[in-house]
Amino acid sequence: MKKTVLILGLMLMAGTFSNAIAQRGEKMENAKKLTPAEIAQKRTDKAVKDLGLDENQTEKLYAINLKQANENLALKKEMKALKAKFEANKTQHEADINDLLTKEQLEKKLALEAERKAKKGDKKNDANRPPHPPRP
Repeated sequence: MKKTVLILGLMLMAGTFSNAIAQRGEKMENAKKLTPAEIAQKRTDKAVKDLGLDENQTEKLYAINLKQANENLALKKEMKALKAKFEANKTQHEADINDLLTKEQLEKKLALEAERKAKKGDKKNDANRPPHPPRP
């Protein structure tokens, strides 16, 4: 009987947890689809509700929020392009180094990289490591 109650409790907790994760994922997807104008409007509406802004302040705040949302969108596009350029540069650098090395040196390099990667992976799963602080 105790095992049955325990199993049912665990199943209920797992279901609740997976539902919360799914809802957060949907929320994140919807947030990514907002246009700068929609983002500015949401931020302005929240400020009007929280701060009780008058009509003049609301219009000015919307303009400020729209400007910032447009600038953020442009920066995100630049960051994406820079990330792709960085990855291409990194790949080319690695290829140049690999071309320079002899077969034995390359094998040794790859073995060292695998060893470092395994060691790094162990650090991520280290039980003695303090957990990350929760996100706001």
